Amino acid sequence: MIRMSENDARDNFSETLDRVANGGEHVVIQRDGKDVATIVPAQADLESVPEGEMDDEEPLWKKIVRIGESIPREEWKKVPPDLSKNIDHYLYGSPKVE
Repeated sequence: MIRMSENDARDNFSETLDRVANGGEHVVIQRDGKDVATIVPAQADLESVPEGEMDDEEPLWKKIVRIGESIPREEWKKVPPDLSKNIDHYLYGSPKVE
């Protein structure tokens, strides 16, 4: 594992990515001497994903539409039309925004 400052990482970004991608190294980026981020090879992340989890090809937006379509229209009619503007009112009782 290599540690480098954010300035060094920025100034040598291409070389740093090469070390990670080709050398399999993990690079820890530091700010003010504290670890703030780690760059790891893409395969390292993919190997940690449980078997079969990446097989799902349905995009997230399609999943959301499918879930929304499964809710009866009568339930959707109960959703206040100003919900997005007044979410704090409906969740916490804050005054409504007009």
